[in-house]
Amino acid sequence: MRFSPTLGLYLGRRMLGGIGAAFAALAALLFAVDALELGRRAARDDDTGAADVLRMALLHLPYLAQRALPYAVLIGGLLSLSRLARRNEIAAIGAAGASTAQILFPGVAAAVLAGALSVGALGPLASATLVRYHELDDRLLRDRTSALALPEGGLWLRQEDAGGASIVHAARIDPGGAELRGVFVLRYDADDRFVERIDAAAAEVRDDHWLLRGAAIGGPGREIERRDSLRLETAFSMTRIQNSFAAPEALSFWELPAFIASLEDAGFSALRHRLHWHAMAASPAMYAGMILIAAAFALRMTRAGSGWTLALGGACGFGFYIFSDLVAAYGLNGRIPYALAGWAPAAVAVLAGGGMLLHRRQG
Repeated sequence: MRFSPTLGLYLGRRMLGGIGAAFAALAALLFAVDALELGRRAARDDDTGAADVLRMALLHLPYLAQRALPYAVLIGGLLSLSRLARRNEIAAIGAAGASTAQILFPGVAAAVLAGALSVGALGPLASATLVRYHELDDRLLRDRTSALALPEGGLWLRQEDAGGASIVHAARIDPGGAELRGVFVLRYDADDRFVERIDAAAAEVRDDHWLLRGAAIGGPGREIERRDSLRLETAFSMTRIQNSFAAPEALSFWELPAFIASLEDAGFSALRHRLHWHAMAASPAMYAGMILIAAAFALRMTRAGSGWTLALGGACGFGFYIFSDLVAAYGLNGRIPYALAGWAPAAVAVLAGGGMLLHRRQG
């Protein structure tokens, strides 16, 4: 049978409608739960009102909605296909000569479109609002004076040049975010021999250098030299320092490659960011796999006619969530390659859904 474009558009609209309805319902549920949790935390602080809570919940919503989209695709696919099956529309289309692949193609295309929009459009929005959400969370609910979260033990940076390497440590960052406090610098020559140590009370961060104030310079066989100010050439501006500790979720798909390159050039590990980029790149394929899994369960409604089939499909989505987190943990621990960890959930979804559909056809 030559598949009709009109029929394809009809099935595609039904699938997009089901995915959209499931997505809206999940987003509303997540917004309500998040607002309640933020309200509970804000109740301890008299200065944080309901307007602040709602603003934070709205800023957090794009990120939460993006995380929920794969399950919206699964649930929307289950509901749309089961409705078509109960009304015998799928049976009628099949009797007219359409294959299962032709019937599912519009749904798969709709899922791939949803994945592309999630990465290309919703992702940048979610990244931007997530940064703002964390800023408000730190300022209003965590009572932090700076939005920059330092790792335990302070800030550590490493830079190399033709003359050797420097390791910089700062105990904290001032509330204005343009000055480091409690700074010391360890300098090594090209053969990794220790040359000198510089201690400073503070370092003003500028675009191409740091201005160390109250510096004390010492080294092997040297007396300590004190200076009121000292210029330290460095490529680490405050923006770059902040970005060095940005979570992968705070960067969009388009920003990640350049950020990963700069992070690794500075001597930091970008494993988390690389894994996140691959997981985002695999999103369209994963959403297509969700439609195949939904079809494998929903099309059984023509035979079983039981709500337990749909419940089993929903439970499959929960199991997939656990599997995705487990694979990501193995990728972060270095037990499996990060590219495999990023693409494995999508591959498993496609293979599992396709395998179940083939088994159904043979049965």
